[in-house]
Order: sequence, then structure tokens, then C-alpha cells
Amino acid sequence: MSTRNFSLLIVDDSATYRSILKRVLLSIDPNVKLEIAQNGRVALEKVSKFHPDLILLDLNMPEMDGLQTLRHLKRGNPDVKVLMVSGSGRGNAELTMTAISTGAMDFIAKPDSASPSESLRLLRSALLPVINALKSKKNLDHNRFLSSSKIERRKITESPITNKRAIVVDEPIRQKSTKSHIPDKIDVIALGVSTGGPNALGKLIPDIVGDLPVPILAVQHMPPVFTATLVAQLDKNSKITVVEGQSQMGVEPGHMYLAPGGKHMIATGTRHSTSIRITDTPPVQSCKPSVDVLFSSLAKVYGGNILSIILTGMGNDGSDGVAEITIKGGHSIVQDEDSSLIWGMPGSVSKRGLAHEEIPLSKLADRINYLARKYSR
Repeated sequence: MSTRNFSLLIVDDSATYRSILKRVLLSIDPNVKLEIAQNGRVALEKVSKFHPDLILLDLNMPEMDGLQTLRHLKRGNPDVKVLMVSGSGRGNAELTMTAISTGAMDFIAKPDSASPSESLRLLRSALLPVINALKSKKNLDHNRFLSSSKIERRKITESPITNKRAIVVDEPIRQKSTKSHIPDKIDVIALGVSTGGPNALGKLIPDIVGDLPVPILAVQHMPPVFTATLVAQLDKNSKITVVEGQSQMGVEPGHMYLAPGGKHMIATGTRHSTSIRITDTPPVQSCKPSVDVLFSSLAKVYGGNILSIILTGMGNDGSDGVAEITIKGGHSIVQDEDSSLIWGMPGSVSKRGLAHEEIPLSKLADRINYLARKYSR
């Protein structure tokens, strides 16, 4: 895929880290157009001239920090794509989650590996799917624009009497299911998400009804510390109670339990008396926490009485777990491609024929509320 028209702006006060990011980005694609800014003020000037497709924005900078810069960017360029580059530590995690609620699409953590080569590898693996996804979306949007322009021109030619332009409306929900796919009873909601997840969860979870009659058990691929900060933010903004999962914690309706970063979370017990266990076993498909690990445990406890949901994310973690759930009679929903930052995880479920519904993020909370209320009784 050509990247001659794809442009990035690196904003970081550290010359060393700017050089590292530039090296990583050029290793991903040598044709990408790069600009550099050493602080937020320079970044704002460059954005107005350069109009980058993606900005990599450091959090901690003199003169104008990342959060201040982001706020200025979003006021003048609300559609600009910003990926925060965050250090580790609770303070950085809190600032990062604030940045995401302010409009950043996601973040990557600065590797703390002592090995330079390992740090480069980790940065490349974090940036590669995001950049590829944005390039694909840019090409897709361009092709749709050309296609809709052709449709408009053709319809105007065919109907010279009217001055009205043709309006192309896409179906908002691609529903593959019928009622027969939905289990007689839903006892739990299983949710998995990765890249783009903090932003997606921040839009979805606050719209879940407070009297949700079932629990939500969820995995977000995220480093330790960041999950606790995400939980605190979601809990503050939501009607349901959102907590980080802990071993021996009982599972209750109207609660969401998020796996802690760097650990697996599983469900144990029975569907009438379920508790959580946190384990430190090896990663599964390079993921820890793993969606597959959680979903597999839920299938053993709840059988097919599960509503599974896979949101935006790279890779295919979750598709094996969804397969276990659907074989037992569970119902599967994935976020649709247009509203996903990266359609890797939901796409892998859909391509295996396991998705009963593909729903845009903006309509997903209403669907969850309806299904949970109708089929939990």
C-alpha cells in the first residue's frame, strides 16, 4: 500500500526520542512523510501548514505539555488523529486517560526495556497496526468519495429536471442474526477490546443502563497501572459500577469487572455463584490479559448464556473464545469496521463466521441494554 500521501508529525522535546520514533516509523515505511516538532507551540504551527494524518504527541514537554497541546489541537482541528506517547507511572497514566477523554484516539507506552533493540521492537509492534489501519481508512474513505461522486454525477445526469443531489445512506447496522441465535437467557456479558479501546469504552460504558441485570466481564489490552486509571475514569462517568477484577471477588449484576493489566482474569464457580480469579500464567497469543482466556472460562461457567462483544483492536485475540461461546449457543456481537480504529479483533471473529451482528459503536449501548433486559429474565 502506498504511503506517499500519508503524513505524520512527531512532537517530543527529547531529541533522542524524536530520533527513535523517526527510525521506527521509517522502518515501517520509508515513504511516509515526516515532520518534527520539539514542543507543543511548534506543533500547532506545523499542523496548520502540514495537516498530518497522525500526530504522535509526547505528554511531558516544557512550554506547552501534551495535554495543553491536545486541547488546542482539538479546538482548531477536531478531526485530527492524535496518538499519545506516554511514560510509565500512575501520574502519566492519569494524564493519558485525561488525554483520551479530551480527544486522543489512543496511546502507546514508552518501553522501559534496558535493551535498545527490544525498545525499538516494542515501539514498532505498537505503531505498525495503528499506522496501517489509518492508511487503510484513508484509502477506503477516498475510494468511497470517488464512488459516491460517480453515483451523484450519474443520477444528476439521469434526472436533469431536479437540482437535488443523490444522498447515499449506508445501513447503520449489519445484522446477521435472527432471534433464534439469541439464547433463551443471558446471564453475563463478555467484552474484549484492544487498540482504540479506552476511547471506545469511554463512549460505550457510560451509556449502559444503571440497572443492567447482568454483569460485564472485560479485557482491555493495557499495561499495569493504566487499567486502574481507566477503571476509575469509567466508574466516575458511568451509571454501572466499574472495578478492576481481583481474586475471590464475587460477580454481581450492574457491575463491570476489568482484567488488571499484565494479568489474566478468569471466572470460576457456577452461573448462580460466580467469582473472579486473577492468574499470572504465560501470555496467550502474546496477550496478557487475554480475551480468549477470559471467554473460555466464561463458557465453562455460563455455557451458552453469554452475550459476547468484541470491540476495536489489532490481532485475533478473542476469536477462539467467541468460538467456544457460540458453539454452546451464545450470541456474538462485534463492532463494525467503519467505527473501529482497527478491525483486527472484530474482523477475525466476523471472518470466521462467528459474528451474529456487526454494530457501529454509537448504537452498541442501546443494543446491549435491550438484549440484557429482554433475555436476562
